[in-house]
Amino acid sequence: MGLDYSIKTYIKKDKLPASLKWLSENSVKGEKTLQIRCNNEISHVTGLYFKIKNHPPLTADTIIEDFTVLDFFTSLIVDIDPKVLASVANDANFYSEPFLWLEDYKEDFEERYLGKGKISVGGFDTTIKKIENSDVYEMSFMAVTSKMSLMIAKSIAVKKWIVDFSKASDAIFSYVDMEDLGRNVYYYKGPVNLTLNTNYDTHRYPAFATFFNDYRMLLTSSGRPSENTGLSVSIVSYFKQEMLPACLQWLQNNTWAQEKLPFPVPRSGETVHFSTSLIFDLDSTIIVCVQDLQFDMDMVKDFKNNFESIYLQNGKVKIGPFEVRLTKIRDSDLYEIAFRPKFHWRDTWVIKTSFTVKKWILELSIAADSILSFIDQEVTGHRILYYKGYQLDFKIHDLEEIISSASINDFFSDCYALDPRENDI
Repeated sequence: MGLDYSIKTYIKKDKLPASLKWLSENSVKGEKTLQIRCNNEISHVTGLYFKIKNHPPLTADTIIEDFTVLDFFTSLIVDIDPKVLASVANDANFYSEPFLWLEDYKEDFEERYLGKGKISVGGFDTTIKKIENSDVYEMSFMAVTSKMSLMIAKSIAVKKWIVDFSKASDAIFSYVDMEDLGRNVYYYKGPVNLTLNTNYDTHRYPAFATFFNDYRMLLTSSGRPSENTGLSVSIVSYFKQEMLPACLQWLQNNTWAQEKLPFPVPRSGETVHFSTSLIFDLDSTIIVCVQDLQFDMDMVKDFKNNFESIYLQNGKVKIGPFEVRLTKIRDSDLYEIAFRPKFHWRDTWVIKTSFTVKKWILELSIAADSILSFIDQEVTGHRILYYKGYQLDFKIHDLEEIISSASINDFFSDCYALDPRENDI
């Protein structure tokens, strides 16, 4: 069973004419044209076919209005980028007849390339649907092949198309729906860049109504947005002053150093630094930290010795060193604690991907009753893992967009209202 990823945008009724005009200018002229009347304006949409359930066949002379669901088939005009160009090829002959595949690819490219860096991609099964009891329409473009699905999930050119379409439509909310993998959110009353693994329902989880307000407050008060160097990653957690003893006690049992507690405690506005190794459960990903160079047969002995030096007992290993920074945020009762790996930069990706590291962060967060915990992935943003008792896993890619957004605080409540998912969480 293939992938059925789709682009989804939510638009108010009074913005629909402008949205349809932009879509008409940025999609491939199809075999048929349909007229749509909205707000006393006539808009034209082109496609291979048009269909409204329980409606007579639609023709070029048909003018429709007040519809609930309109289905049609179209292709989009986007800028070229490597992901888009890779999606053009039909891989059927790639291995068996590569030279034939090359000729087919050139032919397909020439057929789709429009010049000046523009190319047609598609088709897309497209639906315009009025949301019940609302003046908002959902516009959905579903990719018809798995390769196209991967393309719309990863292409920067498609992201640009979505953002431009959203701006022209003054959209509320736009994203790529990646089915079980969640959503790449590119627009919420302005450009944003988030990856959500699920829909955080503020009706069932009311704390999410204040998530972005807390997130922005913590980052700006600690000065973290200005620290990115692009060279490393770090584990970050924020907790209240009253939880400092519990946090340090947990760290005493889950770090490895020659000297245990007491850890130094900073005063308001101060930061203390110390170095230690962290104690993790063993998993296949974190073991990469053991080997310093490309693994080969001559290194088996060294690998064994290195492993023995970090293995403790009961499936536990010590990985390090980590630089630990404990900061008392000025004029507040909050602390920030950050763990930055000091081993080779090649291996810091382990912090981003290891399940046992995620487990360690969640256990620290529970012990400290943290407000917020995440992995700071530097130039690629923050991977949010914990917020006020909730175990999460979503990504904020562009911090400045979030910090500067005037409307982001309402994101979770607004977006759930537009697109609830019964099986989420």
